[in-house]
Amino acid sequence: AVADMDDLAAEIETGMNAASVNGIAYAVSYDAQDSRFSITQGGLQELQILWSSSTAASRLGFYENDRTGISRSDESIVNITIDAAHNKLDFSEILKGKEGGGADQLTAVIEEKTYTSTSQLALEVEKAMEDASFQNGNRIDYSVSWDDVTRKFTIKENGSTLSGLNLLWQTGENAPVAAGGTGQSIGKILGFEAKDDRAAPVESDRKVEWGILNTLIDLKQYLTDNDTDGIERTLGRLEMDFDAMSSEIVDIGISYNRLQIRQQINAEVNLSLAERKSSIEDVDIIEATLNLQAIQTAYQAALSSTATIMNISLVDYL
Repeated sequence: AVADMDDLAAEIETGMNAASVNGIAYAVSYDAQDSRFSITQGGLQELQILWSSSTAASRLGFYENDRTGISRSDESIVNITIDAAHNKLDFSEILKGKEGGGADQLTAVIEEKTYTSTSQLALEVEKAMEDASFQNGNRIDYSVSWDDVTRKFTIKENGSTLSGLNLLWQTGENAPVAAGGTGQSIGKILGFEAKDDRAAPVESDRKVEWGILNTLIDLKQYLTDNDTDGIERTLGRLEMDFDAMSSEIVDIGISYNRLQIRQQINAEVNLSLAERKSSIEDVDIIEATLNLQAIQTAYQAALSSTATIMNISLVDYL
């Protein structure tokens, strides 16, 4: 959930600020739209991020060499949980020269875990498809990729062995329950919403989005279709969305408290500066006048003594 990424950014910021021996204020943030982390600072002429020696670099989406200045992650970081309810991809391979014949269905089973990047998920889908093809198909080399600009997945053969690749989103055994399947297809998570199965290369029909609004839209469709399995899955997703929203509300509260504390500190600093300026620049007129008169009297006395001494000569002693 996005709130988890914000919490992680706040923890990184706190850790960097605590570790700084120069009292540098770092700012670590997570952009939910681009799914990327950013690290900035103020007060230093140069900040070097040592990613090449960091074990956390890849988890935060940093894959380039060490760098200086403002640092933004190279790869989008997300939080996508794949479980047994939606981890299967049905497809069939059509070899060249056998276009008229039928093709057996293959099922790729994607590893169940939480993925922190879309490219990581794409790689796992690719590996699962290649494993299914190696075990029961034609040992095809596949390519599954994610486009940060269009925010879509693309699945295709990495070569030219096949004349067709059919992704069985609607006719496979794991198609939606309304279409007679188990409803365990990963298609919706990858952004595939086509009513008809497609031939390769295949790109998602919509931008991939995760959130409570999409969950509610799915729930509405499942209620319309009387899909009990789909309803149960969306209820589970709603619980996760509720937890994520609660976490975000807590995070906003923490951020608001931080702003209040910083505002109070700024007010106290401004008051202290005003007092120091007053003590340095403000003058007591009466005291200054008396001091000036005392200095003038001493000066006149010195001039009188000097004049008296200058008028005395040796003749005065004789």
